[in-house]
Amino acid sequence: MTLKDMAAPTEDTTVEQQAAIQNDKVENGADSNAMQTEEEEDEEEMETGTANQEFKLHLCRANSSLTSATFSLPGEGHTLCNALRWAIMKNPSVDFCGYSIPHPSNPISNIRIQTTDDTNVIKAMEKGLNDLESLCDLLKEKLNDEMMSKNYQVIEETLAFN
Repeated sequence: MTLKDMAAPTEDTTVEQQAAIQNDKVENGADSNAMQTEEEEDEEEMETGTANQEFKLHLCRANSSLTSATFSLPGEGHTLCNALRWAIMKNPSVDFCGYSIPHPSNPISNIRIQTTDDTNVIKAMEKGLNDLESLCDLLKEKLNDEMMSKNYQVIEETLAFN
């Protein structure tokens, strides 16, 4: 298997395999600046989704020890990024987490994470995403319980986004 073959993860690759691919790239002489020059081509994707929705998260840049990295979230804005930043910063192993949206006409958000020496940024991102999802599920459950206890009518709506 060549380095080029390892650079393109398939849909079946796990986050751990993608981290190993990233480490192999660094060990084989491909530094993070060289990977940046090929932007989309060398991005690692981590996909999770529901029946109607797909969420893509790209690992753009990372150091060799995976203690600092930049992720990009296409199509996301301040609402998700600030909540995700908050959830990631709740992790005591995270030293820094911040996000930026470089330009309003380009719908891409960048999230930068730096962790302690013993924590992988991919694990920190996964924990932040899982914690945020749990918080949203809890909020929805509490809201529905309150609505039912006050005899409000609950109407299920599906929002269509263009």
